[in-house]
Amino acid sequence: MGTLWENICTEFQEYREHLPEEDPSPKVPVQNVGPDEELTDDLKKCSSVKYIRTQMMPILREALTKMIDTAEDNDVFKYKRKNKYNPCDFLTEFLYNNNPKRQGQEHVKLSDIPFVSEWDKTHPRPILPLSMRISEDKAAIMIQSWWRGISVRQRPEVMELREYQQDWRQLKNDE
Repeated sequence: MGTLWENICTEFQEYREHLPEEDPSPKVPVQNVGPDEELTDDLKKCSSVKYIRTQMMPILREALTKMIDTAEDNDVFKYKRKNKYNPCDFLTEFLYNNNPKRQGQEHVKLSDIPFVSEWDKTHPRPILPLSMRISEDKAAIMIQSWWRGISVRQRPEVMELREYQQDWRQLKNDE
């Protein structure tokens, strides 16, 4: 008995011996046309390869590059936790606004794109948690304010004042 790999190779050889010589499935002819072999400049008549290389890839390359740059600006790669940055939303907005058919038109926000607003009507997005909606600076300020409030309320003079106010309210309610 050989190793697992040898057993797999032996089984495959036995299986391969029982296969027919020629593949009975029909072959589809593939036309290999390079971009330099293409003679027409008409985008409606050119090959799909030329159309993808000349029209789609430059826009997609720019979109993906800007998506990564924006992700870095939003500290997506800095933290392992979830982030409010959504690369699919970025690509949707970028590709919609940079569509050659929309040249000269003003920039449209993601929520104002017609097909996105229709989708959002039937599939509303959940509200992001507070930790994803605020910046690190604002979160630090909130935590510092909370801690400052706790430390102030623990001072003896503040505790005495709070007890006095509570007793005074009690007397007011009893009258």
